[in-house]
Amino acid sequence: CRLVSRKENLQNKRDSYIWSYDGKEYGSAQDLADVLGVKVDTIFKRTVGYTHNQTGTYYAPKEGYSRRLKYEKENK
Repeated sequence: CRLVSRKENLQNKRDSYIWSYDGKEYGSAQDLADVLGVKVDTIFKRTVGYTHNQTGTYYAPKEGYSRRLKYEKENK
């Protein structure tokens, strides 16, 4: 048994993601945002795409960004 930080604990949830950019993997969207010097919201938009609220225009995910579940879901 060992103590872990809040950040480490949050990165080990069932629905945690591995975030990737340009072939490198990061443990959280915040880690990637810190490296790139942008907001976490920007990482989400670049990774999963978004629809502009006022115009309704859809912007597809940017090339080179991706995310995947850290832990595979179990079939019950």
